[in-house]
Amino acid sequence: MSHIRRTDCETCCDLDDLQEVLTIFTTEHWTVQLADDQRYLGRVYLIALEHIGAIEDLSEEQILDWHKSLKRYSVMVKKAFGATHITEATLMNNAYRCAPPTPHVHTHIRPRYAKPFCLHGWDVTFTDPNFGHHHLQGDDNKLSVGRDLLVAIGYQLRASEHSRLEHLK
Repeated sequence: MSHIRRTDCETCCDLDDLQEVLTIFTTEHWTVQLADDQRYLGRVYLIALEHIGAIEDLSEEQILDWHKSLKRYSVMVKKAFGATHITEATLMNNAYRCAPPTPHVHTHIRPRYAKPFCLHGWDVTFTDPNFGHHHLQGDDNKLSVGRDLLVAIGYQLRASEHSRLEHLK
């Protein structure tokens, strides 16, 4: 399927430059990409593959695929890292900081954790310092982990789905 993209949309341009290693999975209408900020281990973006400017402009098929993708990712991150639950937000506020605005439907997914999680093989423990409350905001609350650790996070997420599918056979 060919997706309509706009050259004046930052998200559309980013879709053309996606790094396969940071892609968790892609469906007919969506891609799930690891975020650089891993303050909440497993934070991803669920991004429409086609340029769609508002959530109310999604087709029923796209909405259903969004829902299935959200559920699929929720199962993956719970199995991979023991997330307690996920939060999601479809905001697109930044698109309106420029004129003309070019919003592109995408959802921020932040897994939330009641307990700290230590990623096997890495000297890092992820904690959710405000579990049960709104996620932390602001640049000083971001956690950039570096490319190698991002790759390891993505690998573990994809492996969790593979092991789940093997178990169902």
